[in-house]
Amino acid sequence: MGIIFTLAGRNYNKKILKLLEKEPYRAFKAKEIARRLGVNQQDYHVLRAELKELVNDGSVFKYPRNRFGKGHGLNEVIGILHVKTQGYGFVLCQTGEDVFISQRYLGLALHKDKVRVRLLAQTHGKNPEGKIVEVIERARQSIVGTYQRGRKSGFVVPDELKIQRDIKVNDQEAMDAQPGQKVVVRITNWQDEQVNPEGRIVEVLGYPETQGVDVLSVARSFDLSDTFPSLVLQEAEQISDEIPKAEIETRLDLRKLRIFTVDPQSAKDFDDAVSLELLDNGSFRLGVHIADVSY
Repeated sequence: MGIIFTLAGRNYNKKILKLLEKEPYRAFKAKEIARRLGVNQQDYHVLRAELKELVNDGSVFKYPRNRFGKGHGLNEVIGILHVKTQGYGFVLCQTGEDVFISQRYLGLALHKDKVRVRLLAQTHGKNPEGKIVEVIERARQSIVGTYQRGRKSGFVVPDELKIQRDIKVNDQEAMDAQPGQKVVVRITNWQDEQVNPEGRIVEVLGYPETQGVDVLSVARSFDLSDTFPSLVLQEAEQISDEIPKAEIETRLDLRKLRIFTVDPQSAKDFDDAVSLELLDNGSFRLGVHIADVSY
């Protein structure tokens, strides 16, 4: 008898989906679905079990008052995915309600992508739970990471801990990158969430310990340019190296003190300094100086 129910259940599974697909903007009670499919009272519990299974895997949405439907546009929300380093994430929606996304339901989405989420029946604490069904817009075109070699091909390990997918790179797409070098990679193909995305390296930044590679890595991570527009450079050239007298008069002039920076040689700017004076009473006065970077 159990075998008959199992076979019937599988048949109901397909029939339920077919019925709901025909009227995707409607929601039905279980008894109405049973009546439309011609399910007798003896097999009604099998139909209910199938409905529960379809709801759990995200194929069918359960509405309030025990109604069921495909819910195209009704059980879906759009928002920005924020992945946690533990692997799961939350989609931040315009409604203000965050939707919990377990790691198995992230699909093809990456951190900060704009995504479409199908809401599921279960909840995670106070948050509704969902399954990402579409990536609407990628957050970034370029991903910075470290190139490594596998047995058959190379791959890039992203610097961003919230991007938890290595990107496979075939040798012909590697730009002769060497293992351990920082590179910029772009995803070229990713259609199956069960496998890692494929990509091509578009820039080799160099080894991490090489001067300037750290700055380039940060710039490329945010799709920032490392050069200034010509108009900005022209305006900078016109700024005088001399401090105007009117400016000096509005400030405390400490240029007679011996002031020295405390930033290391590797610093990208020198804006912190100290001074030390021996006073007449034998005490020392420590001066702490911060540059007016806006000026």
